[in-house]
Amino acid sequence: MRTPRLVLALASASLIALTSLPASAATPLAPGSALWTSTFDHAGPGWSADGGYEMQSSPDGATAYVLGWADNEEAYGFVVLAYDQLTGAELWSHVETTDDGVYASTLALSPDGSTLYVGLEDDGIFVLAIDTSTGDEVWRQLLVLPEESRWPSINGLVSAPDGESVLVAGNYELPHNDGRGFAASLATDTGETDWFRNLGTKRRPLWILGAILSGDGTGLMLQAATWGGDLGDGGTGEDIAVTTLSVSDGARIWTGIARVNGHQEPEALAVSPDGSAVVVVGQEYYSYTRTKGFALGMSGTDGSVLWSRWFGKASGRDFLRAVAITPDGATAVMTGQATTTADRGADVLTVALDPADGVVAWKNTYDGSYPANNNEDRGLDLAIAPDGNSVFVAGRVNGDTYSAGNFSVLAYAMSDGGQDWEYEADGTGLWPDVAYAITTSPDGSRVLATGRFGQELPNGSDVATVALEAT
Repeated sequence: MRTPRLVLALASASLIALTSLPASAATPLAPGSALWTSTFDHAGPGWSADGGYEMQSSPDGATAYVLGWADNEEAYGFVVLAYDQLTGAELWSHVETTDDGVYASTLALSPDGSTLYVGLEDDGIFVLAIDTSTGDEVWRQLLVLPEESRWPSINGLVSAPDGESVLVAGNYELPHNDGRGFAASLATDTGETDWFRNLGTKRRPLWILGAILSGDGTGLMLQAATWGGDLGDGGTGEDIAVTTLSVSDGARIWTGIARVNGHQEPEALAVSPDGSAVVVVGQEYYSYTRTKGFALGMSGTDGSVLWSRWFGKASGRDFLRAVAITPDGATAVMTGQATTTADRGADVLTVALDPADGVVAWKNTYDGSYPANNNEDRGLDLAIAPDGNSVFVAGRVNGDTYSAGNFSVLAYAMSDGGQDWEYEADGTGLWPDVAYAITTSPDGSRVLATGRFGQELPNGSDVATVALEAT
């Protein structure tokens, strides 16, 4: 049964914290109701533009951590925020800005919840370790790349299961357009490099786009784009690659290469808990305004291709942006955007399928209400409930232009894709309101999403983080 949509209009950029009554007096909230909403404004000269794009929950469910950008007229940088998960109170903020800008690309949390790791790009690439109890820097480590390298980036960061190392992956370019991927392991106590591996060759580059741990935690699985000559595992042209390295020493375990059709842009990957299947999603590129979403299944043991599926219309701007697999490994869920009309209206697309063979279990689209049939609705991230019974999709709905759209969370039943509830929040400014990242509390009682709320000029937007009643 579809429940009424909740649309929250925000009147200011101040902190709004809706705290619960004591358990004996609390009135149960409907699923999808806001428990609290918190915003962060990096004040500075002139305009400011802030937003959250990654988040983590502490293992004990007490704290939510958000990584976002923090820009104003004179300085550009990032912010890491810690919030009390029960009340939304800001516990601390760690802000860094420079005149030239420092970019924080990725966020990871140690298994014991004591340390956050942030991938930084600022005249080189760094990993920053932050004490989660205070927000203070523990260490900062520069990754040493070849002297002639340029344009380095970090696109993947994960903590090893034993907490002894943090694994980082990214790219750099050598002269003559020679793109290279890399992976490295840093000791969590000092930040010193345990191992470093260059990936790909000049004839067959591996351009790293993301990283996760293998099902058993012993492998670092890297999602990549690759092109050119043979890498040693087959494949030619512009292909999708997944390569797995040993967490302990960086040795290559396997590399799987798949060519879906033409030019592909992989966006995300997930692996089943038992490690048997890997699912990659993204977009097949025809032109700037013409793409199709794709999903690709690969063997988790050798990288061989198991299946491939396409979603959307080649005449529109369709894509899949995020994917996750249920705790029992039976279902892979993905979200993105599907074009609906010739004038480029689009809906949030969410698909569930079997990661072993790609058979679709259900497919659901969500069409925002304004304007009818011409709004750009999209899913940008998703999280699966710890019990595997629900999936929560974060994104933007009801946006027909760059300056329109609402911060959105949609909840679906895993069994059949029925929509359980929907939440929207509408800011006050010209910029669109967007939810970029989502997670759940470890006990599954709360859904946590972060993104941005547009504000009145001169401010552009604030970091916005929302906690919702899950069930």
